[in-house]
Amino acid sequence: MPLNVLQLLWVNLIMDTLGALALATEKPSPKLLDNKPAGRSEPLINGKMFKHIVMQGFYQIFWMFLFLYGLPTLLPARYGYTSQCDLYARDCVSTGVSQGLNQSNAEQFCGYTNQCGQPCGGSSSGLCPAGGDIRAALCPGEAGECAAFQSFRSLQSTLDKSLVTQHDNDFMKIASLLFNTF
Repeated sequence: MPLNVLQLLWVNLIMDTLGALALATEKPSPKLLDNKPAGRSEPLINGKMFKHIVMQGFYQIFWMFLFLYGLPTLLPARYGYTSQCDLYARDCVSTGVSQGLNQSNAEQFCGYTNQCGQPCGGSSSGLCPAGGDIRAALCPGEAGECAAFQSFRSLQSTLDKSLVTQHDNDFMKIASLLFNTF
């Protein structure tokens, strides 16, 4: 995703202003012109500069890991990721209806999903029809995949794509905070 206008202004402000301040605040000295140029064998980054670069790197990595991994754990209501179980429970029926299923078929497919422990894992105490085989429950007496099972798989695929989009949106909240911090 490209930077928005406000982010571009911040980048411009920081990159241009700090460099200009560094040049403007250094006292002019005629002795500076008398210094001999550094030789070819002189290191570009001396020991003190290297120490500062490493320390700044550790500082930024600490805050980055705190934002990316700590905030979703510490403040899940605001920065947490939507779980697959929550997304399926919230959006399953409406997604099924938007795919052209009627309300009762969408509720049946979502019921099978929840009763059979998908995507949350584990079968719920015998509620899953046909011993946990959703294909057998949706296509009784048929050897292959029926239209109902194909619709069920299509619904699951759509919900999985929706989950990826939701995770991207959840990540953008953290990434925005991280970007604005640094």
